[in-house]
Amino acid sequence: MAKLDLRGVLLRTFPTLFGTRPATGYGIRRYWQPGAKIDYQAQAGNLWLNGVVASGLNWMGRASSEADWRVERRIGSGWEPTEEPAAMDLLGLLDNPNPWYDGQTLIRGLMTSDVCAGDGYFLKGRDNGGRMVGLVWVPHWRVHPVTLYQDSLIDGYEYRPAFSGEIKPINREDIVHVRDGINPEDTRYGLSRLAGEIRRVVADNEWSTWQAALALNSGSPGPIISPKASDANPPTPDQLAAVNDIWKQRRADARGESMTLPVAVEFFRDSWSPAELRLDELSRADVTRICAAMGFDPMVLGHESASKTYSNLEEALDAAGNMTLLPNLNRYALQIGRQVLPEFGLDPRKYRLSWDTSRVSWLRDETNELHDRVRKNYSSGVIDRYTAKEQLGLKPEPSDRGVYANELRRQAVVPDARTFIAEMAARTRAR
Repeated sequence: MAKLDLRGVLLRTFPTLFGTRPATGYGIRRYWQPGAKIDYQAQAGNLWLNGVVASGLNWMGRASSEADWRVERRIGSGWEPTEEPAAMDLLGLLDNPNPWYDGQTLIRGLMTSDVCAGDGYFLKGRDNGGRMVGLVWVPHWRVHPVTLYQDSLIDGYEYRPAFSGEIKPINREDIVHVRDGINPEDTRYGLSRLAGEIRRVVADNEWSTWQAALALNSGSPGPIISPKASDANPPTPDQLAAVNDIWKQRRADARGESMTLPVAVEFFRDSWSPAELRLDELSRADVTRICAAMGFDPMVLGHESASKTYSNLEEALDAAGNMTLLPNLNRYALQIGRQVLPEFGLDPRKYRLSWDTSRVSWLRDETNELHDRVRKNYSSGVIDRYTAKEQLGLKPEPSDRGVYANELRRQAVVPDARTFIAEMAARTRAR
């Protein structure tokens, strides 16, 4: 007797039984900062519109654009690329996931959601036969994981399309969910790496706004305009309004021009100057903290850095690529692979989705170093030919196992020595 899938029946029959929606808004995770009484997340707005975050996302997208998808098959304790038909079909779909944009755009959408929210989602497109034929990135705030029994388990999803108030139930197998770790407050979600620095994002936005306001105000804080105390005939309200209009005009298209006022007034400064506020230092501290949350030094994005020199800029770029970008890409591959490989008949225990970084220009120096290191290890007999090919990303043959370069050299020398001894013996007998 077939086992009844009660959970599946409930999902199909009673989609409205999905878990409760977040109280603070559909699909939006709220992060209250420790010790704060202000909703800084609301103050920050869309995190990807912050200048530092936008620069970081742009850098990550450019730096990853040269990497290519590949499918690998488990061979013993290692992995090797495979070109099986099912694997090639999957790679073709990842490169061209839908009619509207390519695979690089799909991943950049995922990066935005992953960095800013800790969760990214793809909807699977299916043909009439139920086969997966496409992927579409959807904004993270339009998707909500739901549960029926245990809080930590995801039984399905709710999706609210754009320009529509209708919430649609989505089966778990029809969506790809990529998350960054686990949110302790709600384990169905990942955790945004910017969650702890939202106040810094707010501060950076405010400093940028303040600097723009200074520029619009001829480079000085707005003054208080007051009638002169010594004036026997104080100006009328209409005259004061005229002075205000003249001042505003001077801030607009008449910057730098002289100003003639119809009445005697005094100007008083109402705020600190940029130098007194040490605005550059305050802004630099915010940029540094935001970049650290994203995983790289500010110099990677061209911002000022306390450690910026020509000698360590290359090291900072290498660290950002190897310690941040590549681990994130590998995490994407692992999680996406687990959810799409079965669609093509590929068992995630025997196959995996990964990235081919051989064409990545900023890894070229490290690739050369790897080749030199493997070549030396093979030449000195530390590794066999099978291991050397594996480390270089080449396909080894079974006959390569146990083949060492020093043994080949010894085998090549031994016949020559025997020949030499035989010749000497023959010469001796001839005498």
